[in-house]
Amino acid sequence: MILSYFIINFMPLMIILGLIAMMYVNRDVKIPATRLFTTVIIMMLLLTVIAMVNTDISIEGLSAGDANRLIFLHTLTSTLSYTLRPCMTMFEILIILHNKKYKLLYTIPAIINGLIFSTALFGSEIAFHIGSDNHWYSGPLRPTIFIVQLFYLIWLVIISIRSFNEKNKHKSIVLIAMCFQAIICAVFEYNGVVPSYTDSITALCILEYYIYLSTLYRQKLNDKLDAYVEEVENAGLKLKGLTKEVIAAFANSIDAKDEYTHGHSSRVAEYSRRIAQASGKTPEECEEIYYAGLLHDIGKIGIPEDIITKEGKLTPEEYEKIKQHPVLGAQILGNITEYPYLSIGARGHHERYDGKGYPDGLKGEKIPDMARIIAVADAYDAMSSKRSYRAPIPQQKVREEIVKGIGTQFDPEYARIMLHLIDEDLEYKMSEREEISD
Repeated sequence: MILSYFIINFMPLMIILGLIAMMYVNRDVKIPATRLFTTVIIMMLLLTVIAMVNTDISIEGLSAGDANRLIFLHTLTSTLSYTLRPCMTMFEILIILHNKKYKLLYTIPAIINGLIFSTALFGSEIAFHIGSDNHWYSGPLRPTIFIVQLFYLIWLVIISIRSFNEKNKHKSIVLIAMCFQAIICAVFEYNGVVPSYTDSITALCILEYYIYLSTLYRQKLNDKLDAYVEEVENAGLKLKGLTKEVIAAFANSIDAKDEYTHGHSSRVAEYSRRIAQASGKTPEECEEIYYAGLLHDIGKIGIPEDIITKEGKLTPEEYEKIKQHPVLGAQILGNITEYPYLSIGARGHHERYDGKGYPDGLKGEKIPDMARIIAVADAYDAMSSKRSYRAPIPQQKVREEIVKGIGTQFDPEYARIMLHLIDEDLEYKMSEREEISD
């Protein structure tokens, strides 16, 4: 008895609570039929309360007045049940079609059913009546309830076929499943099973269709999100490409100050990247080193042009000014917070491994890794390129100078990699030229 009471009265409630939970979880997804689902939930909760009231309560031992009042209450709740249930069934159709144009047409069977069964309140027994023993008895027009089921089934089949033809097989399958459940509801009703069993099946149909809709619209939401992410990524790539072009333009503007250093920055950047690759750096690290190499001399923008292009030997005062370009470069690039590594190459590329470099006098591995790589590449290009005060130094002589600088001027690891690159350059391709493509 207790189990039966639980199944009859609380199974629909459990299903509808599941629907409420799903609607809460999916509150970020805009489902067009949300208001209709909310209406159905309210109706289902009301039906559950009615089912609890309609549970058999004995009138034995009650006074005639109390018994009549209980019978009237039973008649009232049963009328509400047989009026609300077809309305709720028609709401399913409204949810599925989501078309306001023919709303009245959809609800006509429910209205007819409600009018017929509500006559019981006036003492009519044409649809049903509650007997003096407080039990439910059917009348001659009781089968009119199947008007709703029949109408509902016809619509489900039509919409299912249309969905299948529109290549929406998932919706078609869901509707066919609901159709079979509706047939089970009709069989239960015909056999006189109490309404709450069919309430459970109806609630299950509603839950199934909500799951379908929430899945569908969440997928649409995910698709929109993916499209937005792709758009942002494309914009990021374009911005990154623009940034690279701006960096290259800066590098060219630096080199343009001196006709003898034209292409120096791009060559240093390329050599630095090749050293980084040979040392096992990641592609991302190699790219960072490349762009830091492009801008390593940007501080020369702040150095007087007559000092940079001077053909003779620099005076001590002029040399001190030249030594300021790493500091100036770091100050300029330090404002680019999105790419903090750029300032590292600019400030540290004249540091020496033995600590005798400038501007900070850093020693050994205290010098940033990136700066140690650029320092070797910068020295190689400076020696192998033509200057206002000398011709390019021969490759073999450059190699000897780098060997001398291992452990003093240069990081031993990166100097040896540079030597290896020189040894591989049998045709002397690492010679001066205006630019190296990225």
